[in-house]
Amino acid sequence: YSLYAKTIVNATGPWSDAVRALDHSLEGKKVFLTKGVHLVCDRARFPVSQAVYFDSPDGRMIFVIPRQQVTYFGTTDTPYTEEIGQQHTTTEDRDYLLAAVNRLFPLLQLVPEDVIATWAGLRPLVYEEGKGPSELSRKEEIFHSSSGLMTIAGGKLTGFRKMAEKVVDLLADTLQENSDQQFAECQTDRAPISSGAYSDTLTFSDWHSEIKSQASEQGMTREQLDELVSLYGSNVERIIQIADEVQSDDAEYKRWSAQIRYSVQEEMAVTAVDVLLRRTGYLYFRLKEAQRMAPLVVEIMSKMLGWTALDADEQLKQVQQEISSMTILPEENKKTMK
Repeated sequence: YSLYAKTIVNATGPWSDAVRALDHSLEGKKVFLTKGVHLVCDRARFPVSQAVYFDSPDGRMIFVIPRQQVTYFGTTDTPYTEEIGQQHTTTEDRDYLLAAVNRLFPLLQLVPEDVIATWAGLRPLVYEEGKGPSELSRKEEIFHSSSGLMTIAGGKLTGFRKMAEKVVDLLADTLQENSDQQFAECQTDRAPISSGAYSDTLTFSDWHSEIKSQASEQGMTREQLDELVSLYGSNVERIIQIADEVQSDDAEYKRWSAQIRYSVQEEMAVTAVDVLLRRTGYLYFRLKEAQRMAPLVVEIMSKMLGWTALDADEQLKQVQQEISSMTILPEENKKTMK
């Protein structure tokens, strides 16, 4: 289908310049990609109780963040010129981060075998002549093309709502210039995000106590409920409701079924990797459990989405491929990576 609009917003991160090239407007400032890596260790091996920030000897910012049973830390900042989507953690990346945390926490003495998972991502920074990767600004910039394409690049994930507000306000001004259309003032700073509406009358602690009794009826432990609340916020009420509809006496099966069904019905998950990586984060932070539960995820999604046996096999293969991508790649082999 060919779709037409007065203005199209290009917010495609690392692919920003590729979209600008399709629009024949790739000129002036361009995107400069850098790779960032995070490592995950068992929290018993790296026991921190709150997030920690420090500078590495070369001035790079390092964050250490506890999350339930694990602690993860990063990040690196190296130029990336290979295929987008194929970025990988190398032994050099791993050793850099291990050295940084061992320097600040000398009693830990973390070794490569302590790393239970890893992931690598790309930052689409706006290139500035003469500056190194860590010196490039993290501030977003907006580019206009004569066709109406509006590109936003740079910025940080933590500022995504402010970036969206900036783009939408600018878009509204642009559309109003040559028409009688009027748009209301942006209200994103006053609109609660999904999962943030605990109660109009209860405090979080009171709400948590109330929801705990509902969860216990489904056979959930306090730890399991806390994990679900940290993942779904107030939407955990919907998870409990779905679990109550599952016909089974197995509490773990009911909970997993509820999470999978919620991912498909409420969060637009269409693959097993969507559920295990992008909706629950299990492939990042609970890798062994994700591997164990992958067949159940595929089984339930097959029934919901009408997958064939071949489809199901392909879904399991994709999960294994994702797990393989978390394997640390020797530095000398990264150029030949497929």
